[in-house]
Amino acid sequence: MTDQPDAASSPLDDEFERLGRRSGAELRTPPPSDGYRRVERASRTRRATIATITTVAAVVIMAAGILVARREPQPQPQQNDQGVEATSTPPTAPPTSVSESGTTVAEPAGTVVAPTPSVVAPATSAAAPVATRGVFRVLDDSPLAPEFASSATWTGTEAIVLGADDFGSPTLSALGYDVGLDQWRRLADPPPVLTGQSLSPQSQLTNWTGSEVLISTNQGEVFAYDPVEDLWTARRPADVSTGLAASDSRVAVSPRGVLARSSLGWWWYDNSTDLWEALPPPAFGIESSMIDALGRVAMVATQVDGSTITSAVFDIDRRTWR
Repeated sequence: MTDQPDAASSPLDDEFERLGRRSGAELRTPPPSDGYRRVERASRTRRATIATITTVAAVVIMAAGILVARREPQPQPQQNDQGVEATSTPPTAPPTSVSESGTTVAEPAGTVVAPTPSVVAPATSAAAPVATRGVFRVLDDSPLAPEFASSATWTGTEAIVLGADDFGSPTLSALGYDVGLDQWRRLADPPPVLTGQSLSPQSQLTNWTGSEVLISTNQGEVFAYDPVEDLWTARRPADVSTGLAASDSRVAVSPRGVLARSSLGWWWYDNSTDLWEALPPPAFGIESSMIDALGRVAMVATQVDGSTITSAVFDIDRRTWR
């Protein structure tokens, strides 16, 4: 029997009827015997392919990132004054400051606030200095008679000692003492003008220049002693115009020369030129000054007036006082 279309049926009814016939035909068609297994195998193949592609893509991205990181310059750590890496954390809140009245005031936008430097405690030394107790030892007896006036200079290898017995002969004797060998040696006799009266307790009358011992008397008589040659050499004495012949004159010897004062003024003997020259006086008086050497660069003059002590430093190179 053939279905005839009803004249009164609508196009919508015809479409429903067509779909029904198509669904019935598909339901009547038997599925293939291995259809489900085939679909499962295809699904598995697609999943494996997707996983492989994802893994390869991840490996490529990671390798590219490593190459870029190696090529980019690494920032160098900044160091503070103590040599420690300084790090700063950007503030999460706007910077503030405290006014003189104690009120907290917010800084205006755009204000650059320097980070507070971190304070690093200095490292303590591994071992504190340990005081050692010195040991005195008896030296070999000196050939010199008991001295009531003496002067000594250290040369770096031995001590050059000048001494005189004021109760006997006023003439000076000279000896050298080797500390390592604990041995004395008699030196050539000093010039006769070097006497016990020349060794004033308020004067530094000898000093080591690096090659010889420089010696001066209170009267401005200068000599040099060479310990290698065991030889004394007379240098230019002070002129009578300096007034150093007075009994209250003072001198002091430095490695570079002699600073002297008398009632007439201040004077300097330069060992490199073998000449005497007049100096401007220091700010204080010259009546009762003591003089001493401050290494190779300066001399110091000190005046004691009762309980008042005043000092001035003489710059050898500039020939000035301060």
